[in-house]
Amino acid sequence: MDTNERLRSGSRPSSQRARWLLIGSIILAAGLLGYWYSVRGGSEDPWNNQAIQARFASLVVQRPETAAQPQDENADADDEKPQTDVHVILHYVLVNNTSKPYSMPPPAKGSLMKNLIEQGPREVDTVVWDGGVIPAGKTGDVEFDVTLDLKTEDLSGEELQSHQDLVAFCNRRFKQIRDFVFYDYAHQYAINLPGGWD
Repeated sequence: MDTNERLRSGSRPSSQRARWLLIGSIILAAGLLGYWYSVRGGSEDPWNNQAIQARFASLVVQRPETAAQPQDENADADDEKPQTDVHVILHYVLVNNTSKPYSMPPPAKGSLMKNLIEQGPREVDTVVWDGGVIPAGKTGDVEFDVTLDLKTEDLSGEELQSHQDLVAFCNRRFKQIRDFVFYDYAHQYAINLPGGWD
């Protein structure tokens, strides 16, 4: 056996070893990456949007008062100021798909988002909600009282006293909204609130 043959035969085991080492490293790296991805949660949405589901029931508009009441008996009539907002009550029926009773969280642990057709999601600035306890597997009602500020449209309560003007105002505002989503931070629920006011 000459020197060249010995060098060739001696180099084969080391190149095969390097190849197997490379393949093993790739498999190990892929396994570690897969484990990290599964622990991290991947790209899954952390919000559960199946636990509580909703269907639109009704929308009621509360007409603005032409003047607020004086705060005390000594206040002058000049101190009375016109209301500058309209209250829209959104009524939904919620379905509790969980195995535990559910109640709406307090305002510090929830928020209502509106999905605008052209601008995407935006938080609803002024909203309050109420709803009782919904037993597991049952339905219950919830109302969202959304305040629409007339100042943003340079309107006053006096300008919306006719039913036609009030309807036109609400139509303008709600045509921009596709639907709502309520986020319950305490339970990590995203409650999709479909539109129905078309």
